[in-house]
Amino acid sequence: MRASEKWVFVHDYKRILWISPSLAEQLGYSQREMEGTLLIKFIPASGYVGLIQAISKNRLALLKGSAGEFNPSPTKVKHKNGGTLRLQAKCSADVELAELTGSSKARLTLVEHAEAY
Repeated sequence: MRASEKWVFVHDYKRILWISPSLAEQLGYSQREMEGTLLIKFIPASGYVGLIQAISKNRLALLKGSAGEFNPSPTKVKHKNGGTLRLQAKCSADVELAELTGSSKARLTLVEHAEAY
């Protein structure tokens, strides 16, 4: 996964734990700038509600003992230059990636495409 050109990121619902270099570059950042940073830093104010709803839905599904349903809605993300992009995820799943992230539980998301908004 580290060498993949796919747009992938891993988070713990609060912070970005790891992001592929190609996705960070698409957003105008380096990996170093994004990793360890709160997700909310990259979400414009108009995208807060959607992000919180998606995270809450996933957590509720986990509490019920079922896998979180994938939310196909695009996510608004800030580009470093001040613009806004819509990221369309292809899939997202809870995974255990201790070797990659240092955390036992994380959420991996594969992004299909990004477009200016």
